Amino acid sequence: MITSLYHFISKIFLFGLFSAAFLVALAGIGNPGADFMPFFVMLLFAVAGILTITLIPYLTIKKSNLYVAESGEHKIRKIVIDNGTVTTLAGTGSQGNEDTAPGTSARFYRLQAITTDGTNLYVAEFGNHRIRKIVIDNGTVTTLAGSSSGSTDTADGTPSFKKPRGITTDGTNLYVADDNHRIRKIVISTGVVTTIAGNSSGLNDATGTAALFDKPFGITTDGTNLYVADWDNHRIRKIE
Repeated sequence: MITSLYHFISKIFLFGLFSAAFLVALAGIGNPGADFMPFFVMLLFAVAGILTITLIPYLTIKKSNLYVAESGEHKIRKIVIDNGTVTTLAGTGSQGNEDTAPGTSARFYRLQAITTDGTNLYVAEFGNHRIRKIVIDNGTVTTLAGSSSGSTDTADGTPSFKKPRGITTDGTNLYVADDNHRIRKIVISTGVVTTIAGNSSGLNDATGTAALFDKPFGITTDGTNLYVADWDNHRIRKIE
């Protein structure tokens, strides 16, 4: 379980029937912006297993590292799990739209979600309506898909997104929860974009574009199905 309260990235261990919880601050001193180190361990007790905490969705993991899409600071950060060391992989901290190598010269605008296929990071960039790719080994940043706000698929022209909010991958494709009430698929090797579900605001269980969503937010996969947090419909939807 992760908390974003006070700009911390934290790890929680739960023990025993009394639900004693150790909250270990992996990174952060409560001030946004700079690279930082862990500084305290807090002991929390929760009665009957009730522990209220704010979840942060902008994390992904590869082996021994966490990667954080820091929305307000427009950066991609790397955290070494074992010791909490934090470095900036990509982003200057100033909002904008610039692909570059090294990644620390790139600019983003309101990163909303992040995933990885083990080699690259993929970020849903809410502010620029784009899906950006970051090479983990060297931080090189490129735009995989997207240009301006819209809902165009590749077959209809230059693909476009509207404030993409969620992203996940099965290793071959990316799946994006788009603010235009659609679930989009991107073939990683080619960048081809298609809409696999949704078309306008509403609530309807159906197949493909006959299904309706209302601002899908988060998305994940178990390798067979997709699971979508349908924000304004207050539902978890499954896509087979």
